[in-house]
Amino acid sequence: MDKVLLKRLQHRHHKSQRFIYDQHCDRLMRVILRYLSSVYDAEEVLQDTFIKIFDKIEQFNPKKGQFESWTRRIAINQALIRIRQNKAIKIKLTDLHATQEIITNDALTKFSYKELLHKIDKLDQKHATLIKLRLIDGYKFCEIAKMLDLKEAYARKILSRARQKLIKKLGTSVDPLVNRYH
Repeated sequence: MDKVLLKRLQHRHHKSQRFIYDQHCDRLMRVILRYLSSVYDAEEVLQDTFIKIFDKIEQFNPKKGQFESWTRRIAINQALIRIRQNKAIKIKLTDLHATQEIITNDALTKFSYKELLHKIDKLDQKHATLIKLRLIDGYKFCEIAKMLDLKEAYARKILSRARQKLIKKLGTSVDPLVNRYH
């Protein structure tokens, strides 16, 4: 992000805000839809995400990371807040391409890619959320624990259970996630 645009955003320049919205809207909506099945809820979370981005723009430091990463993290946090607010929301995974590269080749030979994703979606919300945060978005356990307000050891324990449940759902001893966690 260039310094002039950042300064304009910090001064609440509406045209700059609109430019950022137009540039990042679709990408952030895809991120949010990984966690929320309702398009209506996702649209609300997207709006909350941009409000948070524009309110917290002073906290963005280009020396510490990219703007895209910073905004993606805000979008994920906003989606997790919505999930916590409404426990009945069923997580829906929509970005298939992003996950494909982390599933082992052995698992892909035994199951179709879509079958694996479908099985992940069939896990309970807590397990599916943790697998998605770890697999799709690549967060470390310490980051996941902080985002979900859990102890790191407990987050690892949940993931271990989620992997076992996924193996059971697949009806195999093959762990499709083994390369990602070892």
